[in-house]
Amino acid sequence: MADIDSSKDVYLFTHGRADLIEAVAMQSAPSHGIGRVCKVSKEEIIGQLTALIWWAEGDPEERMSEHFRKSQQLNEQLSSLTGISTDVRFPDFSGRPYPTVIITVGATDGRKGTDILNELAGGNPPILAMADPGNTRAVRLDVRLCEDKDIDVIGRRLNEIFRR
Repeated sequence: MADIDSSKDVYLFTHGRADLIEAVAMQSAPSHGIGRVCKVSKEEIIGQLTALIWWAEGDPEERMSEHFRKSQQLNEQLSSLTGISTDVRFPDFSGRPYPTVIITVGATDGRKGTDILNELAGGNPPILAMADPGNTRAVRLDVRLCEDKDIDVIGRRLNEIFRR
């Protein structure tokens, strides 16, 4: 097998043609082309396996309870706002078994879900949420993997947006 990082192998492989040498050079150090950056190291494989084992050994009921707690935490932070409705939807819109916080903008507000998504993404810090495919005035937030402090940041930002 030819080693494209070896000039001898490159010369033999390309028969000394300048166009082929240039093409091979684009795939060697330090560029390594498209395929090389997609390679997975042994450390990444071990990290993924460790995460998978950790996840598989966890208690699914405890994990789901924690997901609901986090979703409810955000839902409660928005409960005092007028002009919107909030709900924790389970399962999510496509039937996946996890809770999602749904925020629906009232008809008198004049904003759409995409306006709220843009305000969240354009804020400091930027917050990424999802559109609700069934309702143009709604946004979806999945906070399952957020820390409590991050949920508080999201809640404060949404309060700022809806109190204007």
